[in-house]
Amino acid sequence: MATIQMSGPYYYDVTQWLGAGGLPSRQTVNFWVGSFDQVNGCVVVTGTPDTLPPSGTAQARTALWVQDMSVENVPTVHGDLTTHEFYIWATYFNSSANSIRYFTAWIAFIIP
Repeated sequence: MATIQMSGPYYYDVTQWLGAGGLPSRQTVNFWVGSFDQVNGCVVVTGTPDTLPPSGTAQARTALWVQDMSVENVPTVHGDLTTHEFYIWATYFNSSANSIRYFTAWIAFIIP
């Protein structure tokens, strides 16, 4: 039986990077999180457009999907020891007709 470890939620305010309009329809935005000490098994990235941002004003109907994701391994050599830091990168695509101002990202590590 596999073990699933969840990391998150990571709240992403798109307006800080793309301006007050947020992520326009049919456009992408990149997101990364880390570092993690180890990544064993599979990694799954999800994203959910938030219906209520911190201001409390509801967004219009939105849809978001993960277009691409990768795991970056950054080795650091300290004499005869090597340590590794792992970062998760994802590209999110706004597939709705409305802009997305905020979304929540989750990372799942599925360990066999």
